[in-house]
Amino acid sequence: MGRTRPARLIMFDRSRTAWEQPGYTVAEHTDSPPVDRNRITDVVIHYPGTDHVTDDTRTMLRNTQRYYADSRGYSIGYNYVIGTDGECWEARGLDYRSAATKGANVDTVSVQIKQAGQAPANPDQVARVRRLVADLREWAGRPLGITAHRDYAPTQCPGDGITPQLRDGMFEPRPTPPTPTEDLTMRIVSPPVRVYDTRQIDDPLDAQTVRRVPVGYASGAVFVNLTVTQQTGPGYLSAWGDGPRPDVSNLNYSARDLCNTSWVPIVDGHISVWAYTGCHVIVDVQCVAD
Repeated sequence: MGRTRPARLIMFDRSRTAWEQPGYTVAEHTDSPPVDRNRITDVVIHYPGTDHVTDDTRTMLRNTQRYYADSRGYSIGYNYVIGTDGECWEARGLDYRSAATKGANVDTVSVQIKQAGQAPANPDQVARVRRLVADLREWAGRPLGITAHRDYAPTQCPGDGITPQLRDGMFEPRPTPPTPTEDLTMRIVSPPVRVYDTRQIDDPLDAQTVRRVPVGYASGAVFVNLTVTQQTGPGYLSAWGDGPRPDVSNLNYSARDLCNTSWVPIVDGHISVWAYTGCHVIVDVQCVAD
C-alpha cells in the first residue's frame, strides 16, 4: 500500500517536482513518516549557514539534496525553503517529518530562509514566512510557536540577522490592515527640502535605535526620499510616525548608498526612523498631505 498523505492546505509555491532529480528524490532517501499534526508545537526557523547564496533556489535545492544523500545518507532535512524572491519551495513538505532540528523533529516543522551569512530576511521572505506560519496553524488547528534552531542546539542558526527579527515577532502573521476612510489633500513641496542629514551634525544613527526626525509640518503625512550612506553593513531602514516600530522595511541596503521614497505619517511634527546597522540617514521632503 502507498503511504497516506496528510490532508492539508497547499502551503508552497513550488512543489518537489519543480526541483527533484532522478536518483535524488526525497522519497528515495528517507523513510520518515508524515508530519503528525497532533504532535507539532513549533515552526523552527533555519538558514543555510553560508556566505554564498544565489537567487537560483532550484539549483541550490538540487545541490543540497545531492550533498545530503551522498555524504549523510539521507534526504535534505527541511520541510520548506523560502527563496530570496519570497517563493516557498516544498522540500520534505508535510509528507515527511523534519530532519533539521535534532532532538525535536517529531514536534516541529523546519523552515529554511535562504539568506547569506548574517543578513536578515528581506521583506518578501518575511511576508512569505508569515503566510506559511498562518497556514501551518490552520492545518494544525491550534497556535504554533515560532522558534530559532539555536533554541534547540549550540548553533548560530538562523544567524544574527534573522534571529533578532524572530525575537521581535516579525514572522508572526498579521491581520489584514483596515481600509483608509479619510482622504488627505496633497501638496507638492517645490523645490524639495532636506529636513535632516546626520552627516551635517556628525551624529550617525546607531544600529537598531530609534531617531525622531523633525520634518517641518505639524501633522498629516510627508512623502520623503530616504537615503542611507556610510552604513556599517547590510540591513534595512524603517520609517513611521510614532509608537512601536512596525515590522516593515522602507529601504533595504547593502554596501552601496541607496535611497527610496515613502509616505510616512507625521506625529507631533516628527517621523521616526530606525536602521538595522549603523549608518548616516538623509531625509528629503517632496510632498505633504494634510
